[in-house]
Amino acid sequence: MHRRYHAALSFVVVSTLSSLCLAGPFSQVVVFGDSLSDTGSTLAYTSTLNAASFGLVARRPVGPRYATGRWSNGVGVNYAANDLANSSQALVWHERLADQLGAQRAISVNATGTPANRNNFACGAATSGAGRVTQSVPLVGTFPLVDNMGHQVNTLFGASSATMRSDTLYSFWGGANDIRNAIIDGVATTP
Repeated sequence: MHRRYHAALSFVVVSTLSSLCLAGPFSQVVVFGDSLSDTGSTLAYTSTLNAASFGLVARRPVGPRYATGRWSNGVGVNYAANDLANSSQALVWHERLADQLGAQRAISVNATGTPANRNNFACGAATSGAGRVTQSVPLVGTFPLVDNMGHQVNTLFGASSATMRSDTLYSFWGGANDIRNAIIDGVATTP
């Protein structure tokens, strides 16, 4: 059983790497995923909730444990001073990959201002399912909290006439929250 699993996994990895090598240069990266890829969606949603709830809902992720807006503490951290908020660099994996490929980094679709390349749909706590998790604030309204990966993909391709481009690297990183939720809910089984 394990040999078949390892053989299948090896095939997927080799196929993925070979298709990356055969693909032409990428001009941009589009990201779907969870907290490991989120560069601002959770912060945007929790900031809105924080304001609407008069501070009862905390903004996250924020320092000192995380680089603001990212579920990462970055690199170049001054551990001796325990200064994680002022890291020299706080890139997540897909930003480093984009740099290595010479492509534009994906910026959170919920970024403030008007930055170009808003192609990061990832959101902390997202699962691989469809839909959106919301939170209600009494007497104020209901606000988005988590966009699951199905919702993220539908946001780009479902309601618009967007098509997949050959010069774009599409990344999907998720599933860990599904496993965590199954364990917490008691529905996980041992193979």
